[in-house]
Amino acid sequence: MHRNTESVRLEALTEDNLGLLLDAAVADADPLEVMPPVGGEPGWNAECQRAFLEFHRGRALLVDAPVEYTYLIVVGGRVVGGGPVAA
Repeated sequence: MHRNTESVRLEALTEDNLGLLLDAAVADADPLEVMPPVGGEPGWNAECQRAFLEFHRGRALLVDAPVEYTYLIVVGGRVVGGGPVAA
């Protein structure tokens, strides 16, 4: 069994690191695994990427009353995913 020796940490989602979460999603996930469906062509097209950013801005990045808090999972300094926590 392989044991991870790299550091693992959680980092709160911000507007500054939202693009890193998008990069991780595009690299390792199908859009339907990480957000509601978007019309149009399947896959990570420009419309879907914009919708991903707006989805998170409309939930975890609301200033007054976020719907949820999202934390990035950072392994060895690289964002590999994220997870929501109820607000």
